[in-house]
Amino acid sequence: MVSKKFRFPIRLIHKKPFQIIKTDFFLLKIYKNNLNINRFGVITSLKVDKKATVRNLLKRRIISIVKNFPNQSQDFLISVFPKAKTLNYNELQENLRNLFNLNK
Repeated sequence: MVSKKFRFPIRLIHKKPFQIIKTDFFLLKIYKNNLNINRFGVITSLKVDKKATVRNLLKRRIISIVKNFPNQSQDFLISVFPKAKTLNYNELQENLRNLFNLNK
C-alpha cells in the first residue's frame, strides 16, 4: 500500500496532462506538481482481467517498482493494458524502466 502522501489525487485525472507516453503494455500520463515528491496512480480495468486478485497483483507489483524511481516532482498515472498480465516481475520492471526513461 502506498502512503497517502504518494498517491495520485483522483481529482486531477480530468486536468490536462503535461505529457502522454504509450507503449504496448502501459499508458503513462504525466502531470506537473509543485511538491518535492513523485505521486503515483495505477489503473487496472476489468479489461485487464476479470479477477480482482490478478488486477491487484499487477497494481502492487507496479507500485513496488516505481516507488523506487528517482524524484522528478511529478504525478504519474499508469493505465495498464491487458497484455501486461502476461509479464513476469522482471519483464514488468524492465518495461517500466524503459517507459520512465522515455520520459526524460
